[in-house]
Amino acid sequence: MMKRAIQVTLGVLCLLGLSFSARAQYYTGVLEVFYQSIAYPESFDDYVASNPPLFDSRFFSCLASLEQFWTSQARQEEQICNFHLNPEWRRKCIEEAVYIKLPGWSANLRSVLAGQQQWPNTTHGQAAILGKRLAGADLWVQSVNAAFQNEMHRRIYLCESTSANPEEVSKDEWVDSMFTNLPPLLCQPDQYFRQCFDVSNTQCEKTARSATRACVQEYKGEIPNTLKQPKDGTYWGRIIGRCVSDVYEKTLMEKRISNKRCNDPTSWR
Repeated sequence: MMKRAIQVTLGVLCLLGLSFSARAQYYTGVLEVFYQSIAYPESFDDYVASNPPLFDSRFFSCLASLEQFWTSQARQEEQICNFHLNPEWRRKCIEEAVYIKLPGWSANLRSVLAGQQQWPNTTHGQAAILGKRLAGADLWVQSVNAAFQNEMHRRIYLCESTSANPEEVSKDEWVDSMFTNLPPLLCQPDQYFRQCFDVSNTQCEKTARSATRACVQEYKGEIPNTLKQPKDGTYWGRIIGRCVSDVYEKTLMEKRISNKRCNDPTSWR
């Protein structure tokens, strides 16, 4: 449960980490609200009551535009997850999908702002409180803070651009970003590709780069010459990412570690 909440946190940061935009301050407001609801779920109602100016018409306009985008991306996530023939991996894919969860968070938030219920009684509020209880308050907040700091300063491949008005990038620029960002992302020490394979970081990244090259070549004819961000980058990033994962695992199958955690797809959210 804790990992799932952190995964959602990373996804929202990836989507809402805005810098230069006329509406950036209101997107940042949504981001701050999300942070408070996850890091301090037990006192989130007090936070809402203490910040009425934040929740103005522009905030709700921004939230509505995000909800439209989340719904669109959630449909794409479901389509991608349905590519898995293995039911267990298909279920894991859906559970770890970021956008599928975000409309629910927004619905919970709206119910709280409308005075219909308190945050600790919502689905996402209960999940955050449980995760915090299991992890311990200090560790939970530290984990959320680390996630915010890391993702706010890094554009990862799933969302090359996070501006309020979608930007366009060329195929070559986007492919270059994949080669640069995807291998290090897959080869972080706590990731499946390091934890469950007897390889060094250098060998992991070398294999991941080779797999990225092969997958980009496989799909390059289908990737549009100009990608509208973040929609196209998210869609093709997930397709390439899953391809790279499959190629990596097949390449290093002899080095794979077999244990309870590595063999349980639900352990890697």
